[in-house]
Amino acid sequence: MLIIGDTIYHIKWNSGYNYGYTLYKSSLSDSSVQTLDNDAVGMIVTGDWIYFYDLYHRLHRIRTDGTGRELLDPLNTVTFNVAGDWLFYHYNGLGIPDIEIVYVGK
Repeated sequence: MLIIGDTIYHIKWNSGYNYGYTLYKSSLSDSSVQTLDNDAVGMIVTGDWIYFYDLYHRLHRIRTDGTGRELLDPLNTVTFNVAGDWLFYHYNGLGIPDIEIVYVGK
């Protein structure tokens, strides 16, 4: 869970038929809740973007308003971080650990 200003970004596990994780955006000021994605496991929010990986450890990003979902890497992402306009992530593709550095600025 991340709190930025009056907004909470959080992920909830869904059990049963539609199992998985759902990414929500909730407002502290008006108690509204918006579903942003139904596949997010871990996340980082920076600027207008939420970076996350899914159940299969594929790395994605989506805008904080829920639009513009992009697959950034289909490989097995292990860890990731964002610093400024740069995305750093470690993945284990084909059994060989590797580190990628990607410019994600405008």
